[in-house]
Amino acid sequence: MSQVYRVKKMNRQEAQTYLHWRYPAPYEFYNTPVPYYEESLAEIMDNQAGELFFAVYLAEEFYGIFSYQLLEDGRMEIGLGIRPEDCGKGQGLEMTEKAIAFARKHLDFQGTLCLRVADFNLRAIKVYERAGFVKTGEVLALCFNEVVNFIQMELVEETR
Repeated sequence: MSQVYRVKKMNRQEAQTYLHWRYPAPYEFYNTPVPYYEESLAEIMDNQAGELFFAVYLAEEFYGIFSYQLLEDGRMEIGLGIRPEDCGKGQGLEMTEKAIAFARKHLDFQGTLCLRVADFNLRAIKVYERAGFVKTGEVLALCFNEVVNFIQMELVEETR
């Protein structure tokens, strides 16, 4: 049964809460290191990279985040996260579907959606595949001074 999610533009307090989320191994890669905290907060609040951040509420609790960035090639890259204590509880597919629907309805984006996911995050990769994403490549990226291999994925939809 679908749950009621509320999505809103992320404010400073929500961004600070999000940046303090701490994931256990092997997902600690998603923890924002203290030296990068202010820079990350500025990126969220100032839209420095053209990325839009939204807070996702479930049962009136701050539950997760959606991010969206229009790429130079016309695709839109989406990002999503669930607070650490709720990861692995079977909500990933519904959150992914909500992120897609939000882009389509509220951002009025009808083009190709894509995402990147760390290659070790097999749990998320399975969820994204179930949501209709397919692997299109891999790319190395520098994240918090660490080189990480990302799987690139694109949403394949029957009808748009």
